[in-house]
Amino acid sequence: MLALLALGLLSAAPNSLRWNHLGYPPEGRSKIILATSDSNLTGRSWKAVPPDAGTALSGTLPKSTVAGSGQSPWTNHHAIDLSAARTQGLWTVTVEGFDTAKVLVTKDPWRSFAPLAVRHLTAMRSGPSQGLDWRKASHPGDSSCAVWLPKTPVDSGAWSATQRKVRVTGGWYDAGDYIKFTLTTAGTTWFLLRAFEENPTFHPSSRSSKELPDILDEARHGLSYLLQLFPDDTTFIIQVGDSRDHNQGNRLPEDDALDGKRPALSALSPAHMSLTA
Repeated sequence: MLALLALGLLSAAPNSLRWNHLGYPPEGRSKIILATSDSNLTGRSWKAVPPDAGTALSGTLPKSTVAGSGQSPWTNHHAIDLSAARTQGLWTVTVEGFDTAKVLVTKDPWRSFAPLAVRHLTAMRSGPSQGLDWRKASHPGDSSCAVWLPKTPVDSGAWSATQRKVRVTGGWYDAGDYIKFTLTTAGTTWFLLRAFEENPTFHPSSRSSKELPDILDEARHGLSYLLQLFPDDTTFIIQVGDSRDHNQGNRLPEDDALDGKRPALSALSPAHMSLTA
């Protein structure tokens, strides 16, 4: 729903302008607005007035870029190119037969999203270190999980318990449940580190310890979990928890009746191990 609002996709008007409501940077990226309609509006005039009422941009609607599809109810999609709009502020875009669009041009329009994504990961932390006042320590039983091995044939999806125990505290819960997956944890950690490498000055320090920006504090949480997953030469944990998680109903992680009973599924899986490495 948030993505639809950001892209302006929720209008049901016969003619609708669609654009990124978060805004566009002044330089370096294209600024495309779609004029969508059930009618062919090729040649209709458009105008974009800058916030300082200076020199306006104008033109005519080109041919439709694509036809209607399951992703859009309209049969015509005319692209308005505002890439020449460099003045920061709200540009007023008008097309005859359409509602007026207010298109924001601003430096770093997506900056507000980065802290939200990192904060979501912080809220999804498992273990004693959430970094949030309203979260309690969760799943301490993961400090001693029984190792489960795949039964043969391996592709049967069946597992059997062993007497061995491993420590697998920390990590992040998966989407909507409390299972921890090595593949997604490794991928998430890698992307956090790459995002910081790409632009170290972009990331704030609002919650984490002073020596690290929030994004690296979160990456450290992921790395600390991954470092536990290869305790010996024959054991690599690819998952903590199983399908029983989905039968527990709604509960807070600190109130999970499965705590202390969660399996650590072990398999020498090239995909999991290579991404973790």
